[in-house]
Amino acid sequence: MWKETVKAKSLPWDEVEIETASELRSTLMLAALEFSQQSLKLEAERAQVASQAKSSFLARMSHELRTPLNAILGCTQLMNLDNSLTQTIGEYVN
Repeated sequence: MWKETVKAKSLPWDEVEIETASELRSTLMLAALEFSQQSLKLEAERAQVASQAKSSFLARMSHELRTPLNAILGCTQLMNLDNSLTQTIGEYVN
């Protein structure tokens, strides 16, 4: 003969207990969703700040590089107009 022993088993839940558990689940899921949305909003703000910093850095570096490069370009254009340069120096200037 076979016999099964079951321990630590609750009584069947009443309809009120089931509804309460369902409401608790919904409330906890809503709280988790709101927390996730707040986290996403904070990360979006951080990403926006980082993007602005990157854009500012790139604009500054572009300006800082453009000024000396324009001077170099102007000098090479003037040197290119000089007919007294040797062929090798003319090739370097080009």
